[in-house]
Amino acid sequence: MSNIVSILSVGLDFDWSLANLSHKFDVPKVRARVFKEFDELRSAPGVECEIYYVNSDKEGLFDDFAAKLREGHRGKPWKGVMIGWGVRGSSDMTSLFETLVNTIKDEIPQSRIIFSGPGSTQLESVERNFPHIKRSSESI
Repeated sequence: MSNIVSILSVGLDFDWSLANLSHKFDVPKVRARVFKEFDELRSAPGVECEIYYVNSDKEGLFDDFAAKLREGHRGKPWKGVMIGWGVRGSSDMTSLFETLVNTIKDEIPQSRIIFSGPGSTQLESVERNFPHIKRSSESI
């Protein structure tokens, strides 16, 4: 059994957020933080990860998302799917959040559903769910 943990990180599309949510938060600041955290996650030994951006206005969003889940990572099921705070932290996104969670549950029920932010980084969220994952010594 491989100790590699494959993570699909799901977050709001930043261009869509800039057009639709810039009155609620500083999108460029959030984008910079998310990219920094994703780089930290990517550098953790034993973690392989991708980002999947969602745009709630996109036609076929859930079909595309389900296909991405079924595709997996290198042909194997995702071990974890992480949903970011932008998707779950606003009541405006509740329907999107619920549909994403149910799609994950339906398509890859063996995968862990992980939640990041605002109190934890992406790596901390993965470490919480996969205790054998530890940050690299240079990021401590």
